[in-house]
Amino acid sequence: MHHLLNILNYFAELRHDRHDDPLTAEWKSKQLRVWVGLLVLLVGFGLSAAVASFLDTLGGNAILGPMSVQLRPTVAYLVTGGLGLAGLFTLYSWWSVIRFAKKHGIE
Repeated sequence: MHHLLNILNYFAELRHDRHDDPLTAEWKSKQLRVWVGLLVLLVGFGLSAAVASFLDTLGGNAILGPMSVQLRPTVAYLVTGGLGLAGLFTLYSWWSVIRFAKKHGIE
């Protein structure tokens, strides 16, 4: 329970409306973007697995099977593109945090 409270306290400290000095506020906003990006990636991978499972389920149906086969390439491009954009956003966020930390000597 103590670890859960520590985690909740960490995210509560990242709030942008705490009236911190500008440097601390910028640091917290950069960290928050990283965590949001990771959460979006995690949800995206879960949704892509759910969509793949759904298309496999449709493939077993005699009526909807051909439609499932036609939709697979389109869905694959959409999922790959969406996860790619989310991945690029997360990588940029990490790069921004690391660059900010090196610039200001934060460890």
